[in-house]
Amino acid sequence: MKEWIFTDQDIKGVHVGICDLNGIWRGKRLPYGDLKKLADMPVRMPLSATAVDIWGNDVVANAAFFECGERDGLCQPTGRAPIRIGSGKDAGVPLLPMWFTDDDGAPHPGDCRGALARVLEQFAKAGLKPAVGTELEFYLIDPDNPGLTPAICPQTGRPFASNSVLAIDDIDSIEAFLDDVYTICADNDVPAETTVSEGGTGQFEVTLGYSPDALKAADDTVFLKYILRRVARRHGMEACFMSKPFGRLSGSGFHTHFSLLDADGHNIFSNSDVALRHAVGGLLAGLEESTLIFAPHLNSYRRFREDSLAPTTLTWGYGNRTAALRIPESPDSARRIEHRVSGADANPYMVLAAILGAALVGVTTKMEPDAPQDGKVDYSNDQRRLPATWQDAINAFEAGTILPSLFDPIMMDSYRLCKRQELAVFAGRMTEFEAETYRGTA
Repeated sequence: MKEWIFTDQDIKGVHVGICDLNGIWRGKRLPYGDLKKLADMPVRMPLSATAVDIWGNDVVANAAFFECGERDGLCQPTGRAPIRIGSGKDAGVPLLPMWFTDDDGAPHPGDCRGALARVLEQFAKAGLKPAVGTELEFYLIDPDNPGLTPAICPQTGRPFASNSVLAIDDIDSIEAFLDDVYTICADNDVPAETTVSEGGTGQFEVTLGYSPDALKAADDTVFLKYILRRVARRHGMEACFMSKPFGRLSGSGFHTHFSLLDADGHNIFSNSDVALRHAVGGLLAGLEESTLIFAPHLNSYRRFREDSLAPTTLTWGYGNRTAALRIPESPDSARRIEHRVSGADANPYMVLAAILGAALVGVTTKMEPDAPQDGKVDYSNDQRRLPATWQDAINAFEAGTILPSLFDPIMMDSYRLCKRQELAVFAGRMTEFEAETYRGTA
């Protein structure tokens, strides 16, 4: 029996969904009895669903989908079991993860999960395999407040007030929530490990265990966000993955750790700095053009601030959390690179495709990086910097040379056009602050 076919008398329906470019699930509900039919009859949905904007609007400039009459594509199960939030009558409707494929079963070039699969095929041709672990930060906020305010702490009945890093009391205050998260993660084969409190009020981080299957690592991160959102609702809270929901508090990052394994399963970063330096060289070369993937939204650029742990410069260093790329202290066998640029609002499939692909380019072409940053990054010197605005990032994405070697042209066009449409919508909206500032002065 297929892993994604399950038997549960309490389940009346199942959601089937794909992840769009913004990491949002889009799909439909099927009667439970139709689940087995998917083995022989894939679900059809408009291919353009992969590339809608953040509000779910069609990107009408995207000729790849509209000049062909916005035709349907085939949605196939990814092979992962349905995501189930609990069991029995209170479990809700499970989500069966799907992805778009061509008629021959190959991942569609506009599918974000397929983009990562395409990069991993390039690794296989090079005789390498990435091993990946991720760290996801988020805030717990009040779901009943139309603004952004900290959630009511389940233990105290008062809004979260502490912003104390690594505070055991803060972790203890959400014990029941975390117990449910860990149980549901285990039930869904999502390797949740460490949880810590972060530097924002009601901010936490969950770490996922290392996996030699990068596609599964991306799946796990997407599933973790799905689980955190739904479990938070059950506990009267909302899990928020905005990069910078509170201007005065810490931003939320999505940090990725990875090493590269050879055909024998040995870490090529161990015992020698040569391969590691080449991977760093590729990552630094691709950082500017990939920033739009790591920081995909208007809000994302509020996170990049000098004298913070959100990087703004194209730097790397050993054990240095102020650099964009950090080489953590570890035994040789666990030697790895930590990529610290991405925000929690980014699409994990796109993030891993961009990171791993740039590292592979660096290794195969033997790119050498600048010297590592020793100590705190000096923001006053002439360091190369990440794009400072959303517009700058879109321009860098369009002018890049590394991403076009990794992604299909359909993906490149879909992503840039989606972001240009979103930027235009924001640019056309007047804020209350703008009106208050200029109404009597301009």
